[in-house]
Amino acid sequence: MLLFSAATLLFSALLASAHPHHTREEAAAQEAASQALVQLVQGHSNFVTEINKESPGLLEQLEKDGQKPTFEFIGCSDSRVSEGTIFDAKPGTFFTQRNIANQYSLSDSNAQSWMAYGISELGVTHIVVLGHYGCGGVAASIASPAGLADVSIAGATIEAWVNPIRQLFQTSNRTEIVQLREANAGKEKVEEPEYDDPGFRALVEENAKHSADMIFADPVIKAHYAAVAKPKPVEAVTVLRRRNQRPVRRSGTEGEATQNVFIHTWVYDIRTGELKDLDHSYGPPGVDIPKLGPLLEQRTAETAHAEKMSA
Repeated sequence: MLLFSAATLLFSALLASAHPHHTREEAAAQEAASQALVQLVQGHSNFVTEINKESPGLLEQLEKDGQKPTFEFIGCSDSRVSEGTIFDAKPGTFFTQRNIANQYSLSDSNAQSWMAYGISELGVTHIVVLGHYGCGGVAASIASPAGLADVSIAGATIEAWVNPIRQLFQTSNRTEIVQLREANAGKEKVEEPEYDDPGFRALVEENAKHSADMIFADPVIKAHYAAVAKPKPVEAVTVLRRRNQRPVRRSGTEGEATQNVFIHTWVYDIRTGELKDLDHSYGPPGVDIPKLGPLLEQRTAETAHAEKMSA
């Protein structure tokens, strides 16, 4: 650690001496930029130390056996909504896709390939769609778009991405969203809503549900559920393991993965850290879907009981 600190000081000194004619503001900005990198290096050092202490051999095992994630995760790119942090998850837990406002589109080949690979090659069991209250992409879809004279290249790119959510906002019949839409009607300029606005929170939930609906509508999922439902003779079912993959049950005649896959829709509260199960889930026909909600309720009851006993 002393060696790391000495190297950090030397790195900062070299940056300062490299540009002696910077103004005070430029020097401060340069120092802030270098310190940001220092924090990343320190964070990585902490990660390596902790993972080897708490889970010795895990990284080597993941390299040797490959990833075997149980979960596919599609969430927002927001820096406050990291799946590894929220679920205190170790490497190898999630196969992840993140974008602004956790959107899934049938025209997005990146997202489709993520979902298809997770199901067919990695053998995931759960697909989690996680929205979050206070989502900037959802807020932008409620606010007035920038005028053509004011829009930048970056702004136009963002506006095009959130446009499907804007359409959802304009067409949803959910009461809270309708009320917000009516309240905004006639305003010359609509600002982004406050964090606790009921319509804003409702749209966050409806947007997450819509992504789950789109995943369920994807031909890859439809084909997978059809393969799961199709009767197969015992001798035709084999277990296949490729390098860097979990064993995946496949039909010996069609080569299709046949594990059950469940789609869940949850929302994360960035203010409190709490999770909410929207009870909007999909699974193979005739198969009970495991839910997060009862587990959260059980944890809440156990916590309340423990607090009562310790009082």
